[in-house]
Amino acid sequence: MRTIPELSKIFDSCSFSPQQFIETFTIISKNFQSSEVFSLAQHVKIANIENNESAFKILSFLSEMYNCNIISDISYFIRTRITYEKPPDCENAKKLLKCNKNPSDFEKIYYILLGAIDNDDTDTILFAEKSGFCHVKNKKGNSLLHYAAQQNDTEAIKNLSFISSFDINAKDNYGMTVLHYAAKYSNIEVIKHLSLLPDFDINIKDVSGQTALHYAAQYSNAEFVKYICSIPDVDLNVKDSFNRTILRYAAQNTNSSVVKYLTNLPIKDLDIEDINHMSAIFYAALNENPDVIKCFGSNPKINLNVRNRYQFSVLHYAAQNTNAEIIKYLCSLPNIDINPIDGFQRTALHYAAQNDNSDVIKYLCSLPNIDINAKDHMKMSALQYAVKSNKMQIIKYLCSLPQININSRDIGNKTHLHFAAEYGTDEIIKYICSLPNIDVNAKDISLKTALHYAAKNNHIEVVKYLCSLPKIDINAKSYKNKTVLHYAAKNKNIEVIKYLCSLPNIDKNARDEKNKTAYDLAQQYSNNAALPYLR
Repeated sequence: MRTIPELSKIFDSCSFSPQQFIETFTIISKNFQSSEVFSLAQHVKIANIENNESAFKILSFLSEMYNCNIISDISYFIRTRITYEKPPDCENAKKLLKCNKNPSDFEKIYYILLGAIDNDDTDTILFAEKSGFCHVKNKKGNSLLHYAAQQNDTEAIKNLSFISSFDINAKDNYGMTVLHYAAKYSNIEVIKHLSLLPDFDINIKDVSGQTALHYAAQYSNAEFVKYICSIPDVDLNVKDSFNRTILRYAAQNTNSSVVKYLTNLPIKDLDIEDINHMSAIFYAALNENPDVIKCFGSNPKINLNVRNRYQFSVLHYAAQNTNAEIIKYLCSLPNIDINPIDGFQRTALHYAAQNDNSDVIKYLCSLPNIDINAKDHMKMSALQYAVKSNKMQIIKYLCSLPQININSRDIGNKTHLHFAAEYGTDEIIKYICSLPNIDVNAKDISLKTALHYAAKNNHIEVVKYLCSLPKIDINAKSYKNKTVLHYAAKNKNIEVIKYLCSLPNIDKNARDEKNKTAYDLAQQYSNNAALPYLR
């Protein structure tokens, strides 16, 4: 390919026809930046513009090449305001003359044209083309042909597409062509019709980079997808603007028959990640449809242990699914890694514990070599996530396992009791406190006890229960020498304050590192309602 300066010198002495200009600059635009293409276009002379349509084709091409709505709007403005010779003396033409070439009469023009087509009224159709009626758009910026496509009106699409003024590759405001709509509605008859037309482009993309095949994979059945894939030159490896493949869409939409068909096609890379770093098999694992994941598992070309940039595996995603059949199937495969650890040091068990998947939890814990006390980068175990997420049934099940560590601590030295007091219910607190060897006064890295967290978060029932325990220290101090009463006073937890002040052994005069009592903090934070109780 020559350089821009070299091409500029050549083009200075050349003259292009409109079609030559479009074909030449289509190739050039694929090899140079838009600013360079624009600069080069200044050196071009275009001769033999036989009619207005030739000029409009160039304007339309420039609008799409530079992604410039202004050029498109100028072209549309001129088209709909040109007047031509005397209209034919026929009923449909007379009806058209009563219409405004603007959105207000869009539907009238649409149905008049369809009527003219039904009546073989070629004079009216020719008049509509020359007078700009064929180029009218509705309020959404849709052409008459797009409107027919949106209505999924097969006959209207066929009839309008034969009118030379209608470009079957023209795009609406969403970048969608008639082909995109036909694929979205699984209209195979329209697809077959369009594929016979000379300017048909099976790989044309909408504003988000999706082709007809992307739409088919999302919305259609296997037979329709098979037909699209059989069209010559179709790109099976196409990716949209978000790096999503056709297989990714099929997997996400639980269409097992489409997935099965696509995984057996000569697609180059079945493990491509989209912009969210998710490959097709990950979406399949998140689905509730076991048949979809089985399509991947039975295909030798699929890497079942593939990891994304966060080191998530298919098992990590399957553990977030409520359908235990999916994770059971995956773990039954001979080459699967049943103990994958992601970039956060989390196992599948960590994710299952967060998502209330008791069947998945039980199955994973039954597997050999599963570490139920495994800790992630925050030193949290599956049990701590279950407590933090208020998953009572999972908590009970995990605590029933003989190898569980009920006094495990996270990176902040928090125990399960700390998490229960901070996030949980009184039911969870009571259950954990009933377990053997639980230290109700255990302190975290900031020397807070479970009671500190309960008071800080205004969990009055939890506070009452903890204070009823014989071994509880109601005057325990954090690393800033703050007691439970200090936190309650600062956070305006009046019910907690009233209850704590009613306890016989509460120390109202305890002072923190700044020598302040709970009463001082209540004054500082305008907690006036608490002052009478704290005196």
